[in-house]
Amino acid sequence: MKQRSDYIGILNGIRAYSILIVAGFHSWQQSWLQNLFPSNLLQFMGVRNFSLNWVPRTGYMFVDVMLLISGFCLFLPYARQMTDPLAPEPDNLRTFFKKRAARILPSYYLCLLLYLIFWVRPSDYANIKQYLQDIFAHLTFTQTFWPESYIGTKFPTALWTLGVEMQFYLVFPLLARVFRRFPLVCWAVLSVLAQVYIVLFAHLPQGNAESLRINQFPAFLGVYGNGMLCALFFCRLRIWREREWKQNRVLPLAALMLLLFSGAAIVCMLNDGLSRAAIIQRWQVDYRFLFSAMVCVFILFLDAAPKGVQWLFSNRIAAFLSAVSYNFYIWHSTVLLKLKAWHIPLPGCPGGRCRVAAIRRRRAVALCLAGEVHGAVLGVCAPFGGVFHLSYRKTDSKAAAQKEENHPYIETDRRGVFHAFGGLSSYSVRVTENYSVLPSSFCP
Repeated sequence: MKQRSDYIGILNGIRAYSILIVAGFHSWQQSWLQNLFPSNLLQFMGVRNFSLNWVPRTGYMFVDVMLLISGFCLFLPYARQMTDPLAPEPDNLRTFFKKRAARILPSYYLCLLLYLIFWVRPSDYANIKQYLQDIFAHLTFTQTFWPESYIGTKFPTALWTLGVEMQFYLVFPLLARVFRRFPLVCWAVLSVLAQVYIVLFAHLPQGNAESLRINQFPAFLGVYGNGMLCALFFCRLRIWREREWKQNRVLPLAALMLLLFSGAAIVCMLNDGLSRAAIIQRWQVDYRFLFSAMVCVFILFLDAAPKGVQWLFSNRIAAFLSAVSYNFYIWHSTVLLKLKAWHIPLPGCPGGRCRVAAIRRRRAVALCLAGEVHGAVLGVCAPFGGVFHLSYRKTDSKAAAQKEENHPYIETDRRGVFHAFGGLSSYSVRVTENYSVLPSSFCP
């Protein structure tokens, strides 16, 4: 399949990897697993202490990267026309909102509907007012207006970013027209407005920051401004490279070195945030502008890097992950909470001796999920009563005790009854009861 001439493959990888890192952070929040990689992994290279803990523990910063990419992509048609008068006109107002609605609303409202049917109940709230307020905030993309619909929501917590994104869509058509005429002035105004809002409303006297305010739309104006300015530089650099690149072999090498430098700067910045866990939200909002600016530098030099380096971000796997990233982002927190209910990963077990038990537990839950899918199929095909046999029973007490001594879970076989209708909640409870959490004495 031939790609469009305006296709930017590297953005697939940046978007996909950013969402995976954010999901890794949320997984770390639920499990608190650390030291997943051996500290001596790179000892043969002279690195004595290797650690990738900064990847999941600072993954929240990559939410900013996703919003940055949004500002970049939305302004890209305007930037192309600014650098090439023959470029196609940007979408008119009606087409713009139609495309945004078609991309965001169906999956989003389907998620809300399923949550209202299966998980969210008025009894989960202190009163009916909070229940209706939470629903209203999510229906109108105003989750970050109230703490009850941001921190205390019963819907997927990651949906607040879509609220910020939709608020940006509302002002973007006007903002893009001003930015096209006065790019540097508009960028400076957005950056200053974001910093003023952060100082006046997000900073707390104790030295930290308020979790609600740091994730409200005005606090991201600088990130969006960086993305829009990056799109303009991106188009101008591409035109300059087409003219100068073939005549100078030093420039691609220089671009690669600057790409590595910007990547190292991002890693150092995230490690700095890891060392400030006590005031992490203050660090997050204070370094948001600088972090997003460095990501812009990374994007610009990645586009100029050798094809082999670009392939890491523009291959087919990255393109697929980018294509499904939106729906993955909507549902990933729900999946992680289910895994937590099933004790996956095992809490309190940083490594080593817990891995065998963890693998067997995952196999058991995988079998459970297979039964759920099979049962659902039977429920559709035989609505008048299909029954799928999939049960678990304990082995004799002596064998069970011996197994539990080595790996503290109960070994089971694969017989019994699983009903095609309504088996999920009861069966999940059964698995949770049979596969108890590892005692603390098992792990060092």
